Amino acid sequence: MRYAESLYDVAIVGGGPGGAATATLLARTGLRVALVEAATFPRDKPCAEYLSPAAAPLLHDLGVMEEIEAAQPAHPLGFRLFAPDGSMFQADFAATKDRAGQSIFTAGLAVPRRVLDAALFRAAQRAGAETRECWRVAQLTREDGVTTLTSVTGEQICARLVIAADGVHSTIARRLGLHIPSRMRKVALVAHMRGIAGMTEYGEMHIANRRYVGLAPLERPGTGDLTNVALVVDEARDAAHLAGRAQVFLLEALATFPGLRNRLNDVTITRKTLAVSRVCVRASRLS
Repeated sequence: MRYAESLYDVAIVGGGPGGAATATLLARTGLRVALVEAATFPRDKPCAEYLSPAAAPLLHDLGVMEEIEAAQPAHPLGFRLFAPDGSMFQADFAATKDRAGQSIFTAGLAVPRRVLDAALFRAAQRAGAETRECWRVAQLTREDGVTTLTSVTGEQICARLVIAADGVHSTIARRLGLHIPSRMRKVALVAHMRGIAGMTEYGEMHIANRRYVGLAPLERPGTGDLTNVALVVDEARDAAHLAGRAQVFLLEALATFPGLRNRLNDVTITRKTLAVSRVCVRASRLS
């Protein structure tokens, strides 16, 4: 059945965690929900791939925790923060306690977006949301309290309410004149690596030379050392150096952090580096 043949209560643009979770919760109330996503799942996404301990109860409520745990995600015990001079401070999640002195949390969750996003999208489908992948918004119009979304192929969705969950560079926000460009001019480089020496059950954050990098272990102890590496650099200063050589630049930049430079002798990049600008509309793959 074509979407345009009936009216939805809610249309959600963007099938990532925010959009899929919203679709699940609204569909559970009996509302007729359409959830559209420009990509096809599973898909990679430039991201630190780490969730705080507070996310676990929400994932349980959404009915996806069992599926996520089946993928054997890592559960970081906290984070180690490295200053520009190499000194380190360790923060443990278990140190956050309630009034009775009991730890509120024990560990976070590090899971690839390919796993997390696909699980949440399927949860929305199970809840009754009608989903569509490879569906890109080309036009948005509103008349008599009904919004019509038209895709690049001419398909239409009509809904009383539209929720824009399509990210910081939202197509919907731009169509409505609500997009506010960020003043931050940063570029994030994200890769999966093996062989970073000294990785533990703690995530890491390193700060130095107007750059910062986060490391999140993606595999449980004893099963492997796959690590998500998310480096953020100044676009104005570094864009010319990384153009066309993102992976080489990533390794060079990592070596500038005092807490990392002696731990990279045996690293291998297992997933092609993803790069995204915080001020440009597009996210692109760079070799």
